[in-house]
Order: sequence, then C-alpha cells, then structure tokens
Amino acid sequence: MSRYLKEKTLDEQIDSAIETLKKDNEHIAQVNIGLREFVDSTSVNSKAYNSMKLQMEDYITINKSFISANKADISDFASLKLRVNGAKTINEDDIVKDQNEALKSEEKYREKESEYRKKAIKWVIWEWYYNYLADKAGNCADGERADYNRLQKKLDKYDDIEKSTNGLFTTGNQLRAIVRSALDEISKSFKSNVFTGGEYK
Repeated sequence: MSRYLKEKTLDEQIDSAIETLKKDNEHIAQVNIGLREFVDSTSVNSKAYNSMKLQMEDYITINKSFISANKADISDFASLKLRVNGAKTINEDDIVKDQNEALKSEEKYREKESEYRKKAIKWVIWEWYYNYLADKAGNCADGERADYNRLQKKLDKYDDIEKSTNGLFTTGNQLRAIVRSALDEISKSFKSNVFTGGEYK
C-alpha cells in the first residue's frame, strides 16, 4: 500500500481534532460540576441515596480520566504537527516512479558520455568537440542522480516521521482502556437503567 502525506491537509485535520478534544473536555468538566453538586447535596439522606452518591464519585473520577486521556491526545497531536512540519506533500508511488525515471535517464546519459569519450580518442581532430559533448552528458547524468537523491530525501522524511510518531497516542489509548473497564464494573450496579444499590468498590 502506497504511503501518502499532505502537510496542509494533515495540519487542518490535527487542528480540528485538537479543537474537538478541547470542547469535549469542557463538556465533561461541566458534567462533573453537575455530578459534584449532586454528591455534595444534603437534601436527601438514605442508604440507597448515599450508595448512589458513592457511584457518582466513580463517574467523576472516570470523567477526569477521560479528560486526562484527551489531554494526552492533544499533546500527541501537537507533537505530530511539529514532526510533519515542512513535509509538504509526499506520495510514495509518485516519488518511486520519478526515481525510476531519473535512474533510466542517468543511465542513458552515462552511456552517451562513454560513447563521446571513445570518439574523442578515436577522432583526435574532433577531440575537443567530443569531450565537450561528453562533459555535457556527464553533467546531465549528475543532474539526474541529484534529482534521485532529492526524491530519496523526501522518502526518508516520511520514514523519519513514521518512526518518530510510532509511539504517539499510546497514553490516551491506555487510559481509555482502563476507563472502559471501570465503566463496565459500574454498569453492573444498574439494571434497565435503574440503580440497584450496587456495592461500592
């Protein structure tokens, strides 16, 4: 599968993702404020009600974990944006195709250079002329090789980005896995969306 990277598009996607995560954190923080008001309320005092308050404390902790996971992703998105800076557009298929064409052109120019050098030796009277043509062919071959190397640097840039971003988003994913496990435990205290007074753990 060909690798493709377009810096401008990726930057826009990263900015959008960061903005979404920040808004999610704002909404989660507001939910936690409501839950905290419920937990701190003394209007009702019963065993079942107090047990539910304890469960709400769990939800507050889980929501804080979601916020931490989002913050970790925001940080990783910022790191990703920094690492792709200057990459512009990288299309592996196009680059490899251009590299192959550069190599073919270089080979042809090298053959011409060799041919002209031989003629310069054979035709002494035209030595200066054939050496001139050989030099031009050699310069063209060098240009094709330089083009190949330039294209290789673009591929190397992609490899560097791939390696340096390989560990990103690990923290956020790990936190979410822990939170999902905790939510599964809490959900056991509810049946048909009705709290059954599950034991606080």
